[in-house]
Amino acid sequence: MTCFRPAILALSLTTCATSVQAQTHPIALDEQLTLSPIIDARLRWEDVDATSRDAHAESLRLRAGAELTHTPSHISFLAEGTGTTHFGSGFSGFSYAAPSDQYRPHRATIADGSAVALNRLQLRYATKPLTVTIGRQRIVLDDQRFVGNGPWRQTEQTFDAARVQTAWGPLQLEATHAIRQNTVNGGDGAPRAHLRGDFTFVNGGIATKRATLKGFAYLLDYDAAPFLNQPGARAQLDSSQTYGLRANGSLPLGHGASLALAGSVAWQSSYGRNPNAYAATYSSIEPALTLGQHTLTLTREVLGADAGAQGGAWSFQTPLSSLHKFNGWADMFLTTPANGLRDHSVTLTGKLPKVKALPRLTYTVAHHWFDADLGGAHYGKEINASLGFSTKPINWLLKFAQYEARGFGLDTRKIWVQAEFVF
Repeated sequence: MTCFRPAILALSLTTCATSVQAQTHPIALDEQLTLSPIIDARLRWEDVDATSRDAHAESLRLRAGAELTHTPSHISFLAEGTGTTHFGSGFSGFSYAAPSDQYRPHRATIADGSAVALNRLQLRYATKPLTVTIGRQRIVLDDQRFVGNGPWRQTEQTFDAARVQTAWGPLQLEATHAIRQNTVNGGDGAPRAHLRGDFTFVNGGIATKRATLKGFAYLLDYDAAPFLNQPGARAQLDSSQTYGLRANGSLPLGHGASLALAGSVAWQSSYGRNPNAYAATYSSIEPALTLGQHTLTLTREVLGADAGAQGGAWSFQTPLSSLHKFNGWADMFLTTPANGLRDHSVTLTGKLPKVKALPRLTYTVAHHWFDADLGGAHYGKEINASLGFSTKPINWLLKFAQYEARGFGLDTRKIWVQAEFVF
């Protein structure tokens, strides 16, 4: 297990690196044109202690770019690059064999490999009732369970796509067709740096002040790989069609209290070039009680499995999700086990009383219990905890995850210390 010295070094380096403050408002080039700079610097120390392997990584990520907006035409053009570098080699950047010196199988995986890439390059037409976006872009749908940008990793997930969003009063509808998924593995992560195919996302419903009801359809057809035993062929097995409903709402209880409820149901089956034939279901329900500055959330999420699937049991998969957000921060279930997954969790979040040395202090504490959907075997349990605070212009985060294996994976402990400056 590594010591905390890299973390302290990382924090002090970030303080120096982000001490120069950037312009905080769009720059008017003339009466019709504005230029909005984009700067996002994030320095992170991550330490992993697994049963048989450990790892530590000190990484610096910088995103920079600008958006040019022509107000009369409602058209904007955005270009943004991203780069990640490291101060050591004590980790494996990939969990699979990759033709890169960042693949170090004797180390635990920290999926923040060094990378330089074009993160976004998009043209957008935006009015109140209609928005059309074409190019490499960030796509975040609902709670990110099915489609998201994977914001926790240093390299985010983006899509080469055309997207249309419309709204008429409470009615909302959007449709996207993408031909490439640019993954969090970065440019050095072949054969999974990016994945091609035909991806269609349709999402729409009614949104009011107190409640939202949406239906969705996500059709993923990954290009075929020459041989199914190649690392990149995993995506072909993720070709699927998913249809579902999501609802959420809130009810004020008075005296600073409120009750919220969110839930989803979905049905998934094989699609396109997937050589397997399966059908599985998904469900989640999340009641949350807020009292003042604190919220208690109970979650039951089930990613089902099909015992009679062609080639053996197969489960509900979410390959485009912001995966770190779900099923524990130790990232033990980025791919749903073949027998499915039941995740029961309790989470407490909130703001702590003002502390002069730690302004805007927030916290999260969670406990997960993991079981198989088929057979009900106990996989393990996990504790998560985090503290965040802000000393403008830097946001700080301390984060911890401890996974205790029972029938799946290995005992794993992860610690993060992070500082971020966003313009």
